Amino acid sequence: MNKFIRFFIFIGLFLSVVLGVLVYNGYFVSFAVGSSMAPTIPADTPTVLVHSEVESVEQVDEGDIVLYEDPEFNANITHRITSIEYAERSVTIDGDNTSQSIKQELSFKQFNKSVRGKVKYIFII
Repeated sequence: MNKFIRFFIFIGLFLSVVLGVLVYNGYFVSFAVGSSMAPTIPADTPTVLVHSEVESVEQVDEGDIVLYEDPEFNANITHRITSIEYAERSVTIDGDNTSQSIKQELSFKQFNKSVRGKVKYIFII
């Protein structure tokens, strides 16, 4: 068998084991598609994101990357928390590539309802 093929089989098995251990320990996995988080998550490059579960704004900080459900687009979106305003009880979320993303301001209630997880690990394939 060609060394190139063996290398990709090894990488595939290694990633399967690593991701399996992470999922077993309470994390979940998603795939990133799009350009709104470039260069952190490269556009048009297969990328695996590993998340920890988040249920409320108290579990995140400014600068965290989160996965949230956007009902307007009927999709899960991965963006960065750019600000948390405790006095106004709001969270602002935007992609790193601001020319390709839509900044959103969510109330704490909206955020708590739509947030799915906080990105812990990024694997660019």
